[in-house]
Amino acid sequence: MSSSAIIAHSIDIQRHLSRLSSTSVISELVASKLLIGTHDGSFHCDEALATSLLLLLPKFEGACILRSRNPGLLESCDTVVDVGAVYDPTKNRYDHHQRDFNVILEPFQTKLSSAGLVFKHFGMQILSEVISPPYDDDTLRVFYRKVYQDFVEHIDAIDNGIAVSLEPPRYRITTTLSDRVSYLNPSWNEPQTPKIMNERFKAAMSLTCTEFLSYVDYLSVSWWPARSIVINSIKGRYSVHPSGSVIILDQYCPWKDHLLELEAEVRFKFSI
Repeated sequence: MSSSAIIAHSIDIQRHLSRLSSTSVISELVASKLLIGTHDGSFHCDEALATSLLLLLPKFEGACILRSRNPGLLESCDTVVDVGAVYDPTKNRYDHHQRDFNVILEPFQTKLSSAGLVFKHFGMQILSEVISPPYDDDTLRVFYRKVYQDFVEHIDAIDNGIAVSLEPPRYRITTTLSDRVSYLNPSWNEPQTPKIMNERFKAAMSLTCTEFLSYVDYLSVSWWPARSIVINSIKGRYSVHPSGSVIILDQYCPWKDHLLELEAEVRFKFSI
């Protein structure tokens, strides 16, 4: 448990989003272009997030998003998400619709969607790319778990039809990120040409990527710097009470997640 100063690192959200704004979403092959393939027609939150996350990686800079269910077109893509019935990272294929698919991101138990698969394989690299200056690997692993648990996992669950509770819900929440992406699909009584669908999908990519970057920015600027306050309070606990079982924070901060994790390190329960 290090007590070294924890500084806030930030994310240039607009710079990363500008890469998405210059991305072409197409329905036909384009020569000499990197291609990220996904299915056409109605879209969902998981493939919108999966494709936008890939675009944050330098290896996919300048790539086009090809939306199609044509196996021949998808075969020409450099990577494919959410379509094709193949999960094979060695071939850059990340679909989750196979009958026998049951991949998770340990220690979590939710079956992954295409968003979870991309985050599973590229999440650490994506985080190191977007946070400036980058954190060390140990800190990035904390972010990796936190981002999956608090941001990606519910997208996986919703896409796979996994309810948040075993009990019947008492009310409906209609403003989740998955809901808002769904609303970007053209209505039944609106035109639904491939061009319109591709433009709407690009808007969905921008929405999901904005939410992702904003959440990571919150973790980096606000949540993580609070860790040093909690650490210092734990170190000074014996000055509060001889038992060392009580800590007092020097100031308000998002402390609860850090305390629960650090409690396990020092193997002690504290009273707040």
